[in-house]
Amino acid sequence: MGPPREIPVGSRAKPGPTMVGPRWGQWGHPHPQNGSPDAARSDTATVSTGGHGGSSTAHVLCMTPRDPMIVDAAWSGHFLLLGDETTVNSKLRRPELSPSIAQGYNSCPASTAISRLLPWDDDPFQANQLGTRFHETGEALYALPPEERTRERAEAIMQKIADDVWAIGKLSTQDDKTLRANAANRQRWVEHQRMLMDGLFAIEDPTTIAVESIEFRMDGVKIGAGIGGEDGIPMKGFIDRTDLVPFEGALRRAIRDYKAGKAKLKPNLRFGDDYGDQMRIYNAAYIEKTGEAPLEATLLFVQGPGIRRIDLSPDATKTTLLGFRQGWETMHRSADKQMYEARPSGVCGWCPAANSCPVARITTEKARAQASTQPSAIQLGIPVIRQGATPSDALTAPGVSVPVPRATAKPAVPVTPIDPVGDDLFPITIPDAVIPDGVPTTPASHRAEVDRALADTAHVGVDGAPGRTERNYTMSDPTPDQTVSQRAEAEPYNETINGQLNLNSYAAMAVTTVVSMAYQHLRVNGMKTSPATLGKFSHVLAGILLRVQKRTTGVANFQRGANARLRSFLHTAIDQHPAPFLVAAADGSQVPAPVEEWRKWVTRIETILSACMTTAIEVYDTADQQEDPELAFAAGGELSPPPVPAA
Repeated sequence: MGPPREIPVGSRAKPGPTMVGPRWGQWGHPHPQNGSPDAARSDTATVSTGGHGGSSTAHVLCMTPRDPMIVDAAWSGHFLLLGDETTVNSKLRRPELSPSIAQGYNSCPASTAISRLLPWDDDPFQANQLGTRFHETGEALYALPPEERTRERAEAIMQKIADDVWAIGKLSTQDDKTLRANAANRQRWVEHQRMLMDGLFAIEDPTTIAVESIEFRMDGVKIGAGIGGEDGIPMKGFIDRTDLVPFEGALRRAIRDYKAGKAKLKPNLRFGDDYGDQMRIYNAAYIEKTGEAPLEATLLFVQGPGIRRIDLSPDATKTTLLGFRQGWETMHRSADKQMYEARPSGVCGWCPAANSCPVARITTEKARAQASTQPSAIQLGIPVIRQGATPSDALTAPGVSVPVPRATAKPAVPVTPIDPVGDDLFPITIPDAVIPDGVPTTPASHRAEVDRALADTAHVGVDGAPGRTERNYTMSDPTPDQTVSQRAEAEPYNETINGQLNLNSYAAMAVTTVVSMAYQHLRVNGMKTSPATLGKFSHVLAGILLRVQKRTTGVANFQRGANARLRSFLHTAIDQHPAPFLVAAADGSQVPAPVEEWRKWVTRIETILSACMTTAIEVYDTADQQEDPELAFAAGGELSPPPVPAA
């Protein structure tokens, strides 16, 4: 356990129900709005500063701001309205887009807007500040000649940075108690930086690295031209380091990026791959700027430690660039309307608006614990006004409304965007089941999901096939988990009521339709329908639906209209291309399909849904421009079918 973290007078710390230290300015500096100590009210509090293996407490100064942190804003339904156009255009609409901001707009525009509008928090113990200071050490170290990049030299660089971070001149008072607290904080900070630097030296020997560039700037480089749109998207960012590595008798460039947070060597792609997307964007920008494709891109996780090599394949890059464009378009569309959509998910507790957002989904103890560290609704100062309000209404909105806590709500279904569709709309044929070149296979994470979800389903409850005893009952058999608790209903545009699914909502219509499709498909194809088989296959169909919706709109949500459109395509697709519950064996018998057949079927259905939606949009855009389209199918037409010889 490290020494107690007693925060000096005038310092800053993470906001909570009350904030330990003021929220603004450098350590020891007053509120920038007026520079007056009267801008906040002082209190004292005792906070836990426990570390591994124990706990302790420290008496600290607490500051509670009187002015709201976000002004000229209001919640209306699931939108954040911003009344000041100047603020929107100066702080939120950016001429260049970074990977992290693009990911933010794709995840939750409202959260991204609030994060950018909040006063800058430069607490040295914040994760981003710890990472920034480690990067500074690494930059200075790798700028040295290789033979000088020793662990001792890294320590000296880090100590010099610590002198700046913890300079006593930044303290508002310099009495003995404050100086001791500052020294203790510095020591804890130094120990953390040492841990990160130890991780770097465990990953690689800096004296052996052939560094080509440090902090390679790519601001203004346009990427993604022709992918989802004609023009490229201007990006903003730096590559931490480019190295020269030997490959087949020549030197090739490699992109490196440090990560000081928790190692994510095998990300769960169901929740996205922010780090992988960032590196693919950097790779695309590097190619655009230099004309040379790097050999590889790797993430160096110094807290772990470990190395992750990123998939830079054309299919993975295309999917990433489509998402980058989606983030760009969402940023501008939100700014144009001065309305930022709140998209509740399982990570709402980590959002700075967790205690203010009226649709936040905070359902687990871990999420609630994280939410308790975020600003309170009173501190943020964002009122809730009527649905359908306009941004100008935010300028005259009343006082703050504190949302009613949501006790239990089902987390959003995690999704993975599907890969882009190739030129062949329906690439898979039966029985050969061969995927032509250029058409991507199902992502590995999704294949694993299919393996888990369907390996059992293909073996359980099939007529004539061995079943598992605990799942060998039918839908008509009463079971404890088939009971449905009584639930209230509300207008269909309200997805939930007190955190539970509103059975009159559009989302309820969606999931009940999916389950109905699953039940019908199981019965038509000779499967015994039990709660197990129905539940598994319903999840298979729901996953297909949400992945294609994510790919099409950037959002996976049963409540949205696009989900309804895709459900109609899904019904037709599985009707014409049944799931491979049973396949013919060599001896002519019917046996459960292997996992690979399920993978191919899922990919095929997703491809069909994407193609149908793309066609529907194209019909809307060009229907009035077509002249006698039926002639394409007539004899001699470009799409006329081949003759069929007589039997």
